[in-house]
Amino acid sequence: MEEKFLSIIAEGNELEAHKKYSSTCKDVIVEIGVLFGQTTKVILENTTAKVYGIDPIIPDSMNSALIGDVHKIKELETIHPNFIFIKDYSFNVVKNWDKKIDYIFIDGDHTYNAVKQDFEDWYPHVKSGGIISIHDSSANRRGPSFWPGPSKLADELIKDDRLEYIETLTALTIFKKK
Repeated sequence: MEEKFLSIIAEGNELEAHKKYSSTCKDVIVEIGVLFGQTTKVILENTTAKVYGIDPIIPDSMNSALIGDVHKIKELETIHPNFIFIKDYSFNVVKNWDKKIDYIFIDGDHTYNAVKQDFEDWYPHVKSGGIISIHDSSANRRGPSFWPGPSKLADELIKDDRLEYIETLTALTIFKKK
């Protein structure tokens, strides 16, 4: 099951996009939804910024058979001293958040209300010029790699005056905060 999931992540050069955007970060990166830590690992290998991974480790909203692996995620903490894993819901963590974010990768609950809440909760903490990426979205197009909740939000954000739309890769829509 994990191998099939990982092949989906690699589609459309999404990992290359994570490398590109994380390599420019100086301070803080946040990943909402860590699952197995595969994207986290790519981000960590391409930045010296503090990386915060947030995940409650519950069944995945897209596939209830997928549950994150705390042991794999914790291994990343031992290898990368700039990684901090927070086992909690993003809506709880943001209540006490006090750091400005260079890059945020939203890949948590994929229902529309939840992904919109993640965006709205965390948007104020993103630096001007910071990058916001939404996984499993395909703004303005529909193909095999989109989910309705994140895609609907991405379509709305393209028209949002607070953001500059950068690009959509297979299932990753990327914006810059103005």
